[in-house]
Amino acid sequence: MTPQPRRLVGRQTVFEGFPEQIRLLIALSGDERATLRRMLPGPRYRIDTASALDEAARILRDRTIGIVVSPRRFSERHSWRDLLREAGRRSPPPRLIVTDRLADEPLWAEVLNLGGYDVLPQPFDSQEVARAIASAWRSWQNGQSMCDAALPDSAPKRMTQIRTCENSALTKGTIARPTSI
Repeated sequence: MTPQPRRLVGRQTVFEGFPEQIRLLIALSGDERATLRRMLPGPRYRIDTASALDEAARILRDRTIGIVVSPRRFSERHSWRDLLREAGRRSPPPRLIVTDRLADEPLWAEVLNLGGYDVLPQPFDSQEVARAIASAWRSWQNGQSMCDAALPDSAPKRMTQIRTCENSALTKGTIARPTSI
């Protein structure tokens, strides 16, 4: 049985049994994207998809996304690092999870050291996917609530920008000072 919409919160529908939807961008193509979508069924997830870097960047600019799942490489010229840079322009930045068939230790170290959130090896394991997505969502929500708490209700939104310390695995969760735009 599919949960029925209970009420609207902002622009989102909240479903009975689900406090809110997990906002996710799957920037994968082909079979990997289809497999991941099957592992994340139902109204709990609001999923946007992109198969190219420019399409993923546009979605990040136009929508509020909490988690981005990215391939190690989009093309010979573009990789997850380009998407991490784009994600870092958001406040709070979405948590970036990188996927690859060869999820070796150097990739894990690079992703975490540059500010990515996690690495998911392929082929995907449903329990590992659920763990990574849930953990990334909690982390993003914590960053979002800290930004909301730091921004006074009276502050003009165009004048003040609160940013979590994106791109720093060591300082996740701390808040930088508000800066003028």
